[in-house]
Amino acid sequence: MDMTRVTQFWKHYQTKSTTNPNLYVSGNSINVILPNNLLEYANAAAGHSGFGAGARARGIRRSVDNPKRALAEIFESPQTLAEFLQSSECNADEYVETVRRRHLNIAPRAKTDERSADSAFKDILAKVNIQDLIVRFGKEDLMRSRKCLTVNEFELRYGI
Repeated sequence: MDMTRVTQFWKHYQTKSTTNPNLYVSGNSINVILPNNLLEYANAAAGHSGFGAGARARGIRRSVDNPKRALAEIFESPQTLAEFLQSSECNADEYVETVRRRHLNIAPRAKTDERSADSAFKDILAKVNIQDLIVRFGKEDLMRSRKCLTVNEFELRYGI
C-alpha cells in the first residue's frame, strides 16, 4: 500500500471534516468516498457514480452503531486509515462492470427467428390463415418464400 496516497487522503479528511463535521456520515452507516488514486479499495456497497462507460466506483460503505465515532477511529492516523482500506472487500470493480454492461444494453435486442421458414412452417401456420395469404400474394410466391426465407424474413414479408 502506498502510504503517501493514504496520508494525502488522511490530510484531506482532516481539513474537510472541520468545516463539514458530518462528512461521510449516512444515517447509521459511513460512506467514505475515496479519491481516484485509492479506488482499488472500494466496495460494491458504496455504489457507483456515472453511467454506462463512465460508471466508476465511489468508496467504502459500512453499517456502524455510531458513525462519528467510527470515522474518528478510522481517521485517527494514516495507519488506522490504511487498516480500514485494507479491510474493504475491494469488490467494486466487478460491481461497476455489471453496471456498465447493464447501461450499455438498455435497449433490449429484438428477438429474431432464424430458422428456415420451411422447417418451421407449422409455427407460422399457427399464427396466420394460410388461405388469406394465398389469396393476397399467390401460392407460387408463398412456396418460393417458404423455401428460401427465414421465419423472421417470411413474417416480415407477409406482415405476420
